[in-house]
Amino acid sequence: MRYILLMILAGCLQSAGCPTPVPEPLQAVFRYHGSIIMAVKCSDGIIMVADSRVFYQAPPPDNTLLAYEDGLPKIFPLKKFALAIAGDMSDGETRIQKIVTDFDRSGATYSTPDECLYKFGLFTRDKYPNYFKSLDKNIVLAAGYSPAATLAVLVHNETYVISDKNWTSNLSSELDSLHLFGSSVLSRCKPVADTAEAAMKAYIRMAHKENEMGGLFSVLKIRPDNSYTWQKNDFTGNGFLTECEASKAYYNKKIKLHFPEPGNKKLMDGLNNIIWLKCITKRH
Repeated sequence: MRYILLMILAGCLQSAGCPTPVPEPLQAVFRYHGSIIMAVKCSDGIIMVADSRVFYQAPPPDNTLLAYEDGLPKIFPLKKFALAIAGDMSDGETRIQKIVTDFDRSGATYSTPDECLYKFGLFTRDKYPNYFKSLDKNIVLAAGYSPAATLAVLVHNETYVISDKNWTSNLSSELDSLHLFGSSVLSRCKPVADTAEAAMKAYIRMAHKENEMGGLFSVLKIRPDNSYTWQKNDFTGNGFLTECEASKAYYNKKIKLHFPEPGNKKLMDGLNNIIWLKCITKRH
């Protein structure tokens, strides 16, 4: 039996509106970019792998990479199944951790991963409409047993179910699973996860994306009863629920950013001032 692999490479855009006297929307100030996520069926479960790096980029036409941050979650276990997200990390006010948590607590019912994606879309449309507007640019992957091991992906507002007859190259021509996995034997999750992580790291080096993707990788194993175990780096408690929380943490030096150029710190400080002004204005 062949490996069933989905590898998605995606950039992500952070956007938010600013109150007066700051006239420009935040989407014209900086962007979040850089995600690499993967799901693989194996003989004893499903593994999901994701990097944890997000980088901040100046607006076009500059597009300078200002800074990057590691240790952010991109895999989110639910009461049933799990989501991996590459794309917008917030709607400008609420971060993806809270959006997914609120969805999981919403009481939405679903029986398959593709139905889970559909309900997630409905939830964001109703509760987080600004985030919903960005879903056509995002990649959302759902994995679990229903009862067979199933991978579903939402890409360009279309949902696909990955089966033995539907290869990754049908969805993403950047990386074909046949090139990443040479064996035709379905193996156990641990060696598959190691191979998947090595392949993702090799791509990052090959594409010279070290400042955009990487950091420590998370690995989640989903068992046939839909229980799960973190095989590597559970980052679900990291990050912040709102942009205001993150802005305050940045001021208090609780967020560690890496700057490719020393002068970039001053630019990031200025950008954070814009976000904090918005937070203060909302309070009053």
